[in-house]
Amino acid sequence: MRRVRRPDGFTLIELLVVVAIITILIALLLPVLSRARQEAVRVKCSANLRSIGQALTMYTQQYGCYPAGRCTNRGMNFAIWPTRLRPFAGGSEAVFNCPAQDERCEWKKGQSTPGPLAGEVESHYGYEFGERVLMQPPLPGAYFFSYGYNGQGAQEIGSVKDGTHKGLGFHIVHEPSTVLHHEYASELRASRVRVPSEMIAVGDATAEGGDDYYIAPVRYFPGAPPGSIHRGGANVLFCDGHVEWFLQRDLVLPLGWEGLDAAERARFLAIARRWNNDHKAGDWDG
Repeated sequence: MRRVRRPDGFTLIELLVVVAIITILIALLLPVLSRARQEAVRVKCSANLRSIGQALTMYTQQYGCYPAGRCTNRGMNFAIWPTRLRPFAGGSEAVFNCPAQDERCEWKKGQSTPGPLAGEVESHYGYEFGERVLMQPPLPGAYFFSYGYNGQGAQEIGSVKDGTHKGLGFHIVHEPSTVLHHEYASELRASRVRVPSEMIAVGDATAEGGDDYYIAPVRYFPGAPPGSIHRGGANVLFCDGHVEWFLQRDLVLPLGWEGLDAAERARFLAIARRWNNDHKAGDWDG
């Protein structure tokens, strides 16, 4: 019986089957690879915050207080917590840049963000002469930043006063007497943080181009809830130096208690305590 010789190579049907299998495998692998990339970015962000935490620890050990969020001078507001911590982070801006955020959030030398350049006043708060100042509203312009500072804690904005704030220090009004580090200038003594392992210090910002230098448990001025940049949540640095990831909803508070059952109320009181240096729920415990 004569044998029919099989032609060399694949038939069209076999090629189509191979292509279909490869397509299915790619469709299955792409979400896995995407999640792996997102997780790698989140881990890098977490490492940044741990470095900021080390800088924060060294700062409080040297000065006995936290750095305060911003300074006000002649009606202009500028962030000071990053510049005060920068020398303790090796003098680098890189650890203040979350790789998941928009490139507009990047803090670097010679950046083109609109605003004044640092002079004598700003140099008292960690700025180098001639570098771009990290401005905040009400001056016009967008000032994006990756990370926000827990300056005021979980309390109404009207109740924020020097020496009574529940966060780590809201702002400094520049005067000759406030160049030094002390509580009168809204710089919180490190000893006033009752439970450092449960006190929020710094976290991923919402990054809207306004009050990005602050985070808050509700939308204050200044301050916005921590971002949802990492899988719907944010990395958060605590005062003891450890970093945790939270869903955004587990970091924010309601505007009122109406309609909340006992379990939800207890959950929100626990959230509020994480924001306050006295480890109490403050304005939300009522």
